[in-house]
Amino acid sequence: MKCPVCHTNEARLESGILLICLDCETRMNDDVVQLRLSKTNLEHIGIPPQYHDAPIQEVRGSNYVYGNPGTGKTTYVVGIAKFYMSIGASVQFMNVMEVLAELRSLVFKNVAEYDFLYKYLVADVLVMDDVGVRKNSEWHEQTLYLILNHRLNHGLVTVVTGNTNLDGMVGKLGERCVSRLERMCNLVCLN
Repeated sequence: MKCPVCHTNEARLESGILLICLDCETRMNDDVVQLRLSKTNLEHIGIPPQYHDAPIQEVRGSNYVYGNPGTGKTTYVVGIAKFYMSIGASVQFMNVMEVLAELRSLVFKNVAEYDFLYKYLVADVLVMDDVGVRKNSEWHEQTLYLILNHRLNHGLVTVVTGNTNLDGMVGKLGERCVSRLERMCNLVCLN
């Protein structure tokens, strides 16, 4: 019997169920991946346009990626995000300083912090770019701790970039945040 999609190749029969041919299945899977990685989806989850063409990096699990400015950390972690998107995981990308600044402005407008942070708390994968770019205030530390602690406790993949190793982050993020990163992340140095 011919494949019901292409009408050219032989259909497959598994457990008495007629399935499309492998060529059509591969094409459909490729189409689904391309849809998941569309520019619209990349923008929707917060990935800046300049990184849309980052190559996919098949890296699994939580990672803390560090190195000097300009070493390709953001491109690398966007590639990780794209890998997870390609397999159907929900992904969020945040530039930490931008998101915290936006959240700070919303707090003054009586928007609940938790409501704003919800999408970052529950995503299957969260990419936190440029953590610790500068010394954080107590409020910044508490907010980052809320995110990191929630994700650690729920076993969610968290990918973080910073300019120094974790020892260098203690003065910028505080011991509690660094402790969470140490517990959940593999260390990746890009220099």
